[in-house]
Amino acid sequence: AITATAWLTMGIIVNATKHTVKEQRPDSEARNSFPSGHTATAFTGAEIVRREYGLSYGVAAYVLASGVGFPRIYNDRHFLNDVLAGAGIGILSANIGYWLLPLERKILGWNPSAEQVVICPTYIPSTNQIGLTVNMAF
Repeated sequence: AITATAWLTMGIIVNATKHTVKEQRPDSEARNSFPSGHTATAFTGAEIVRREYGLSYGVAAYVLASGVGFPRIYNDRHFLNDVLAGAGIGILSANIGYWLLPLERKILGWNPSAEQVVICPTYIPSTNQIGLTVNMAF
């Protein structure tokens, strides 16, 4: 729920801003440069990793997210302010996901102390095997 809310929030903010500001890209006539959606997506994920797994993993995630933002500038797809705004929007969106979780739990009737099930499909390309992992906490 946190991740879905964060990415939905990020997508709405980025696209609404792009359509409102209409900043020209440095490499073309397109007017959708501000803010960087790629950078916002990467920093949303990085902030979620930091909050879920702690500072050491968070630093690694932020380094990887920066590795998404800087090539956007280097390849003339964005200006520095586009990337910085995208990073800020990403971090804010992740935190909005956490802030709204108690409200979502209340509205959807989710009880954090109740049973929880996680289902994860897997695929092993070298042997063309598929599988399904089910974890249940109760």
